[in-house]
Formats: sequence, C-alpha cells, structure tokens
Amino acid sequence: ARVAGRKNAEEAGANPGGRPSKGDRTRKVIRAPEAYAAAWDAAARADGLAKRADEIANWEQEQKTGYRRAAAIFAEIADTMTESPYAQDAAMAAGRSYYRAQDFEQATKWFEAVESTDSNAAPEAAHWHARILLKEGQPAAARDVVASALQQAKTSSHPYLVSLKLDEADALYQESATQAESVAAYLEIAEQFPKHRLAPKALYN
Repeated sequence: ARVAGRKNAEEAGANPGGRPSKGDRTRKVIRAPEAYAAAWDAAARADGLAKRADEIANWEQEQKTGYRRAAAIFAEIADTMTESPYAQDAAMAAGRSYYRAQDFEQATKWFEAVESTDSNAAPEAAHWHARILLKEGQPAAARDVVASALQQAKTSSHPYLVSLKLDEADALYQESATQAESVAAYLEIAEQFPKHRLAPKALYN
C-alpha cells in the first residue's frame, strides 16, 4: 500500500518526503545564474555611475581651478594697469571668472568696482551681482542693485536690459509680500520682448 501510495503521489507531482524533486532542483539551478547575472549587471551599472559621478566632480573642480587662475590674471591687470584701456574689461572678466568659479565674495568685489563706473559694462556687472544676491537669499538688496542699473540700461537699450528686468522679477518673487507683483513683472517681459531668449523663461516662471 505504501509503495502504491508513493507511486500515486509521484505521478501527481507531490513530494511526500519534503525534499525537492529533480525537476524543482533543475529549475532552481537554471534560475540561480540568471539572478546572479542580474545582480552583477546592477552592480556594474552602479559602479559605472559612481565612476562617472567622480569624473564629473573632478572635471568641475578642474573648471573651478581654471576659472580662479584666469580671474587672478584679470584681477592683476585691472589692479596694476589702471590707465590701460583694457583695465575695465579686465575687471569685468575677473568678476565673471570668479563667478564661474563660485567664489562669490571675490566676484562681488569686481562687479561692484565696475558698477561704480559709468561704463557700458556696468549694467552687466549689476546683473551678475544681482544673481549672487538672489542665490544668497537677499532679494531686497538685489532689487536695489538692479534699480540703478536699469536706468542706464533703458536709456541705452543695453543688451542686458531684459536680464536686469528678469532679475527684478525674480527678486519680487523671492519675497512673499511682493510675489503678486512678480507675476505682472514676468508678463511684462514676455509681452514687451516676445522674441528675446529670456521671454520663455519669464512665462515659465
């Protein structure tokens, strides 16, 4: 009877002894390499992403180092060759380079130096100075910087006129008390300068 029962159980696919059948063991052996392969593939992808992240970080650090070196050279020209016709351009280039190196303290110093002049570069310097202040969460100070520069930019149809107006709108938006005003400021940019490259950004904001 026991032999007949075991035979019937085996025919039905049951495993009365609790041990995996040959078919079960085969299926597990087949699945195991697939699972290992998937795990190794996931690990390889993660390792590749980590290496790529390191490469990007190193590249960014090299970029910052390069900008700092360039900024130091421009700053030296602006400091030592004050009578040169290139001194103002060097001061502006020093500010831009320090900005790209994310040395905002030094960048502010050079932008303020250019802003204090009546040169055509003053509105651009005010724009970058305002971006620094906005990054630092100082919208009121940014609006003060932009206000004086806008007067000069409007009278000369300066290339940075729209950038300054966008700075002003962003500063309004950063302060909860003036967020409603910022909507009108953004719309004004889009309506007055519909073909400008910053018009879509004004609408998006």
